[in-house]
Amino acid sequence: MSAPTAREVLDAVVAHTGGQERVGQQDMTDAVAEALRTRTHLAVEAPTGTGKTFALGAAAVAWLHDGPPDALEDRRVVIATATRSLQDQLVHEDLPTVAAAVADLGVDLRFAVLKGRSNYLCLAKSAEMQGALLEEEREAAHALEEAADDKGTGERSSLPEVRDDRWRLLSATSEECPGATKCSAGEVCWAEKAKRTAERADIVVVNTALYASHLLAGGEVLPAHDVVIVDEAHALADVLVSAASVSVSPARLRNAERVVRAFADEATAKRLIAAADGLTTSLDGLDGLLDVSVGDVAVHLASARSASKDAAKAATDAAAEKNDEALRAASTATNLAEDLSLLCDGDGRDRVAWVERDNVIAGSPVEAGPLGTELLWPGRTVVCTSATLRGADVRGNPTFANFLEAVGAPDGVTTLAVDSPFDPASQGLLYVPKGRIPSPKEPGWEAGVIDEVWGLAAAADGRTLALFTSRAATERVAEALKRRSADAAPGTPGAGLEILTQWDGTRERLVGALRRRRRVVLCATRSFWTGVDIPGDACVVVAIDRIPFPRPDDPLISARRERAVERGQRSFEAVDLPMAAMQLAQGVGRLLRSPTDRGVVAVLDTRLAEARWRTRILGALPPLKRTIDADEVATFLADS
Repeated sequence: MSAPTAREVLDAVVAHTGGQERVGQQDMTDAVAEALRTRTHLAVEAPTGTGKTFALGAAAVAWLHDGPPDALEDRRVVIATATRSLQDQLVHEDLPTVAAAVADLGVDLRFAVLKGRSNYLCLAKSAEMQGALLEEEREAAHALEEAADDKGTGERSSLPEVRDDRWRLLSATSEECPGATKCSAGEVCWAEKAKRTAERADIVVVNTALYASHLLAGGEVLPAHDVVIVDEAHALADVLVSAASVSVSPARLRNAERVVRAFADEATAKRLIAAADGLTTSLDGLDGLLDVSVGDVAVHLASARSASKDAAKAATDAAAEKNDEALRAASTATNLAEDLSLLCDGDGRDRVAWVERDNVIAGSPVEAGPLGTELLWPGRTVVCTSATLRGADVRGNPTFANFLEAVGAPDGVTTLAVDSPFDPASQGLLYVPKGRIPSPKEPGWEAGVIDEVWGLAAAADGRTLALFTSRAATERVAEALKRRSADAAPGTPGAGLEILTQWDGTRERLVGALRRRRRVVLCATRSFWTGVDIPGDACVVVAIDRIPFPRPDDPLISARRERAVERGQRSFEAVDLPMAAMQLAQGVGRLLRSPTDRGVVAVLDTRLAEARWRTRILGALPPLKRTIDADEVATFLADS
């Protein structure tokens, strides 16, 4: 039997699920298939409802089986997505559907999930900790080990629920792990078993953070592959920067001293503590950007680096007979020394350092572009996709340019913007209360936000997701809404609404409350601006308190602004506007999740209706009908 084409695979999947043909999904499938066939990089903006997962899967399956058998042996596709929950959805729902559909075409699709080491039970660390655990903790550890044996996986999400603090005692980070060949439990290591399974798979699903770590580690983390598909790629630049960042603090130095104390000489241990004490004093009262090459800070960092190198050598020497505790100590000290070197000396890229809370010194590349140019794009086919990849140019026209520049893409990347299967102009309103409340920089704005959210939630009888740019604002508005709901006379709009915040339960439970219980208002911060899917009439209002510009005092963003000015650009237009537009587009995207959804997005920031730069923001948003008329909003909600 000849290999199926991407369209044939897609047709099989659509038939298997009882779905309908979607032009946008077909266009996306064709574009991804062509990119893989010709080894051409591709960026696809695919709005919600496109069915992009099945489009990607269909193109990947066709490419994996297109050619003579001897040419297919080492073919592999990695799909990198934003979160562990999206990984689980791909592996437990979407890819099994694709596999079942293509089985009728004579295709055997093997797929696997791979997560970072800290997501797997560490048998060596569990054994090492037995003497230090309380009886209850030992019993919990044994229960986890038994469950892992029963499930055939030591991955956390497959095991009984366990508190974060206990899990940290029984799992090892990549910084702690000495490697399978050195560890006494290396042959039965759950993380290594997962990696071996991935090496036998056609498609390997990872999160984007792990993929970035793979790139920075010289390609040693994941199995070899020719294609990477980056889902939710709007976050790719931030993930690359985060993966290349380091942080050092007095607390980290003291923890390293505690770990290596049994293996290093007393003088080395004292040097680590002295460096920690010195940094505590030198950093006291400092905030923002920091030059780590001068002054007392530079002296203490250099001393800490020297001491951690000596501690690593001592622990390594003590671990000659696979002493797991010594190996972990050596790994901890080695990683500390490497991070200190990167912080002090850099890596040839443009980096910046700053002081955060608790005397933490953070160091990071200023921009992701050089990392992407050097590590991501060469040597493989890269497909990037998201519902929001295009920003807007100065005239408000949608463009991929901002995204491609941010991730260091080479010239010649093919781009495709798939048409939405929805009709945003008829399904939704974009409401800005111009003339009703002050701007965010004026007195009385927060009181106006409370009035507007309350009015919207009352008109919608709950069914509201309220998104905020700070925790403090979230909590204040939620408390005000609770008081108004409690004070409202029975039977009047808004009486008895259930007001929740994101700290009232897990993400899954809170989203489930909106889906099932109705009469709910969920107030949340930026972690809920993405990845929240509430189709149907369970959520008909998405209220956003303000345009999410980055903080003026964010050290990393400040450094980016300086670089933009050095390039002759206006920092607000080059840095702040694109970031705000992308983030706002993600929040707005929480509203319309199916072709029959209706609702209102309320951006309670009058600058979106008044500022001269608003076209840059509006050009990145779905083409919802716009209004400043509260009565029109009320009428629309009455029909939703």
